[in-house]
Amino acid sequence: MSARRRELTGRHVLLIFLAAFALVLAVNVVFITLSLRTFTGEDTPDAYSRGLTYNDVLEERTAQAALGWRAAVTVEAGDTATLVRVDLTDAAGAPISGAEVTVLFRRPTHEGEDTEAACTEARPGVYTAMVELPGAGVWDARGRAVRGAQERLDFEERLWVE
Repeated sequence: MSARRRELTGRHVLLIFLAAFALVLAVNVVFITLSLRTFTGEDTPDAYSRGLTYNDVLEERTAQAALGWRAAVTVEAGDTATLVRVDLTDAAGAPISGAEVTVLFRRPTHEGEDTEAACTEARPGVYTAMVELPGAGVWDARGRAVRGAQERLDFEERLWVE
């Protein structure tokens, strides 16, 4: 019995080459389709209009930096709710009283679980609220402290909630 050897010809190499590119192309099409269906890429509604007014945002940040306020956000998980504490201090480290403080909690990994808390002043410079967060894990706390017409601080911290 004689065994016939198959030779690798140029035609075979071309077919292998084209099949490899077709496989890579097919995988890319699947990944692109899945990524576009699961996340549109737009995290901020009306991003175009917000971009047009970005110079106003920069001016506001400069005014806030000149004010010198600082905010420290901490959370303490309870049995049914989470205690949010915001410590507000001025440039000299003195507590800031009489501000309206709100904090929006957003999960970086989930949409639709945003929770907002309006804090009340427990003692000078310390603002607290109870909030029910839908789950443990990483949360972004985006807050705003306002006192009067000209004094405002926007702050953000990433927190771990048990």
